[in-house]
Amino acid sequence: TVKGNLKGNATNRAVITAAGQLSPTSTADVAISKLTVNGRVERASILAGFRDQDFPLNADAQIGTVVVTGDWIASDLIAGASPGVDNKYGTLDDAKLSGPGIKDVSAVFSRIASITIGGQVIDSHDDVNDNFGFVAEIIGSFKVKGGSATFPLISGAGNDNFFVSIGTGGFPPDARLRELTF
Repeated sequence: TVKGNLKGNATNRAVITAAGQLSPTSTADVAISKLTVNGRVERASILAGFRDQDFPLNADAQIGTVVVTGDWIASDLIAGASPGVDNKYGTLDDAKLSGPGIKDVSAVFSRIASITIGGQVIDSHDDVNDNFGFVAEIIGSFKVKGGSATFPLISGAGNDNFFVSIGTGGFPPDARLRELTF
């Protein structure tokens, strides 16, 4: 629980990482069971399946319930995914973590159980070339404005992919909910 804002800036993002379990159950590999932010999330990276933001370990990492009482601004919520060649989450080249040293059990999927944001999902306002994402193989539910804006997700893995922010300041939307295909 963060009892205020989780806030970074354009050059130093606020970062939370968790690798996951060394010995997961047959279908669960929970890295972050619950995250509550009693404020806004701004310029942050919340990464499940990572030892630190530059050291991926676990393609099967899962996140439970995420509740943010304020706005979500220019930030990423990621489970078991890499940003791809463009090094930006929320774009079409996001991929499941892979490679030497990456744990990947075929029966276990990266997952974010639920996301509820009390305010709005807001883009960065300052860069037409940035992107942000809510990315995993499976995302259970996504609600904004305390649940008054519910995005209907298709059950299962790898089938939801759409923008969840509105473009502002003349910039197009830049925050995307994306379930990875495998």
